[in-house]
Amino acid sequence: MDATLSLFQHAAATGVKQVVLASSNWIHRDKRFTDDALNSSAPPGPVNAYRMSKLFSERTGAYFAEHHELSVICLRIGWTQSTPRMCPLPR
Repeated sequence: MDATLSLFQHAAATGVKQVVLASSNWIHRDKRFTDDALNSSAPPGPVNAYRMSKLFSERTGAYFAEHHELSVICLRIGWTQSTPRMCPLPR
């Protein structure tokens, strides 16, 4: 979390225009075995320190975007178990 905060502070102080952050869909780990909708309005539910750090990174990015005019893109990398396969697996 310290490194994330330092990154955003340095970016804002040196005039960086955009930060792209690798986040994780695991911030929604609490919904793994539920029927809860997983969309942009789903509240986060991290269940350990790693996942909490990803949420912290996203929220810190939102703060710097709002208060320091820094463009921030957070990519939640991952997949969900309910994702349909686009093509069948080879047998």
